[in-house]
Amino acid sequence: MSDKIMNALCYVYHKIESSTLDNYICDFFYYWITDMLLKHLTGSLNYNKIMNLLYNFLDNTTESNVCYVHHLYKNDEKYFNVLKLMFDYSKDYNTYMEQRAQDNLPCNENYQKYIQNYVDSYNELYDKCKKKIMIKNIV
Repeated sequence: MSDKIMNALCYVYHKIESSTLDNYICDFFYYWITDMLLKHLTGSLNYNKIMNLLYNFLDNTTESNVCYVHHLYKNDEKYFNVLKLMFDYSKDYNTYMEQRAQDNLPCNENYQKYIQNYVDSYNELYDKCKKKIMIKNIV
């Protein structure tokens, strides 16, 4: 795991050096690294220490902050996984739309489950946001 993290960190660092870094790479790095850490670490303290170490390294490479640390995890792995899924979907959206426009959607059970997972996750996130807005309006 440490080799994969180091390779990803080097990739982002080289993007910084070549001035080809964009928000997508930072976002992808965040979701990828958090997913890796959640699968291999126990406890949010270790997660926070490692994330701070990695992002401090990236931020010390230039005069300005390179990648903003989202801290979307907040000790709620299920919530993080839903957000990661929405991020992944947003990056795959154009591919889905092209397949749909060309009437070239894979028609099989696995694809249906794959898309249904996105729909269910979106609805869950939407309901959660809607409830928070309702509570804010009441208070």
